[in-house]
Amino acid sequence: FLTYIVHDAGAKLEQAKPRQTCWLDLGPLPKDMVQSKDMVACTALCPRQRLIASFALVRRNVCFWSLDTFTKVGEVLIPSASELSGGAAKVVAGRSMAYYSTSEGALFVSSGTTAVILVYNCRKFRLADKIVHPQVPSCLSVVRDPEANEDLSSWLLIGDVEGNVTVVNCKTYEPIGKYWAHGPGLEEGSTGGNLISSVSLWPKLGLISTGDDGRVVLGDHRFFQIKDYKSSEAIKATDLVLNLVKEVLQKNEQLRKARDLLAEATRRAVSMANSHTARGRADGANAKAQVERLRDDKDELKHKVMTCESAARARAKMAVELLSGRNL
Repeated sequence: FLTYIVHDAGAKLEQAKPRQTCWLDLGPLPKDMVQSKDMVACTALCPRQRLIASFALVRRNVCFWSLDTFTKVGEVLIPSASELSGGAAKVVAGRSMAYYSTSEGALFVSSGTTAVILVYNCRKFRLADKIVHPQVPSCLSVVRDPEANEDLSSWLLIGDVEGNVTVVNCKTYEPIGKYWAHGPGLEEGSTGGNLISSVSLWPKLGLISTGDDGRVVLGDHRFFQIKDYKSSEAIKATDLVLNLVKEVLQKNEQLRKARDLLAEATRRAVSMANSHTARGRADGANAKAQVERLRDDKDELKHKVMTCESAARARAKMAVELLSGRNL
């Protein structure tokens, strides 16, 4: 028994261990990009300048790292609240950054403690402009203008601590639209705060934002308001299709019942005619009248079947056209 424990079981355990079957030669690993004496609060990729920007969690410095050498090539110190117009924040939000692709590269930076968005030049690593926002920004995002044909036309989406979503032109910094998206007063049962944690755009759907109130809100990027699903054209079209499909099913059920009645009337007419032939002339007048009535009922049911069949085909064709998008 001891021999089994020591030798046989040990050999089986050794065979059960995972073994290397292949390997990859990674070569020399790139250098670590380390935020000196601090943690990283947020980052932004600047692909046109081949840079990564990192914002420290405690200190007010933004570092620029080269994607080619993985070394720090620039650093800026974010001005304090007393140095900026716009005043200090009453509510501290998370730090955020967003990149706008230009020849010089524009990096939008929000410290989360002031109502000012700083715009930095990604080539010269210096402050290029300021955007004074009514509230303290809590998140930033740069998206392409869904209504424009030019590739360079872009929007800066700003979510703030008061639950507002603001859209600003990336070139002129002119406000395009604004609406209140998050807050306890917007929906019954919402008990969270107003701060917006993220905002983005899906052109086919709209502006999408999440907040401390625990809700994901869909906004209309043309009218800048929370979408009303009850009046949405897409929802109306969907309801129309569903009602039409329901009507098709009802017409098909009517057609099935009419065919069943026609089959029953045909069976009774044939049975009555056979019975009349078997009895000869006895009660011939009454039997003949019953056969004629059954034939009339049969003809009427035939017409009803044809009508139901035509209606079912028409509803089915309309449903197919709507579902394929031809009439939407």
